[in-house]
Amino acid sequence: MENNLFIHVGKTGGSTIWWQYAKLFNIRYYIHRDLLQYYHEVLENKRPLLGYTRYNISNAEFTGWFTIIRNPITRVVSAFNMLKLGNTYGGVKFNHIISEEDRSYYMNKAFKEFDNASQLLEALSLDKNSIKYKNAIKILNMHHLAEGYFYIFSKTLGKNWLRRNAKKARYIAVIEEPNWFENMYFNFTSNKFQTNVKKLRKNNHLDKSLTSKAKLNYYNYAKDTEYKVLKEFVDLKLLDKSVYNKYIDFIYS
Repeated sequence: MENNLFIHVGKTGGSTIWWQYAKLFNIRYYIHRDLLQYYHEVLENKRPLLGYTRYNISNAEFTGWFTIIRNPITRVVSAFNMLKLGNTYGGVKFNHIISEEDRSYYMNKAFKEFDNASQLLEALSLDKNSIKYKNAIKILNMHHLAEGYFYIFSKTLGKNWLRRNAKKARYIAVIEEPNWFENMYFNFTSNKFQTNVKKLRKNNHLDKSLTSKAKLNYYNYAKDTEYKVLKEFVDLKLLDKSVYNKYIDFIYS
């Protein structure tokens, strides 16, 4: 029987996978941020336990692992917009990510500097001593924005984890590909997906457009972190090079 490890990078549709399809996709272990959660089949509806349990990854006996890939720039835009709207989960605010003092600062001061993600990323080319630049860096180090592919696959799992476990990769989904979820569903179940996915988080309506300067600034900010990890996916033949090239082309489009 499969015991899969699901590696959830924020803002890639992972919450929906975890809460609705953990049983169906044979997810036994789940990583999000810096935590590994062990799936226990204890609830009547077969949903995972609430909360997180710290667990040593070296003790996780998984047969395969899978994750979801997304353009690093659109991922960080989505994360910014979620936090800008108040960090809602299914329409309900949750405050356990940062302290009330920090939340007050970020929401009332740092976030007021930027009406949209494009302004945030444009600030990365300002003088590093300016308040606006410092606020941009503080926001980019917040929950979800900072916890991307580098954070998970290099800092949390360790820089050699991906290479050591490349052969155990069960499935790598790419969120920009048409019918990505339907294809993943079929891969795990051999059945055609027939019902609509119920998203846990509501779509936000903040401006998602980006200037060329904003995109280039973020690439320069993340080229040795996010993009470096995705390039390793390509080198290990876990991700088609054309996907990575499209992410690079997007920067200059």
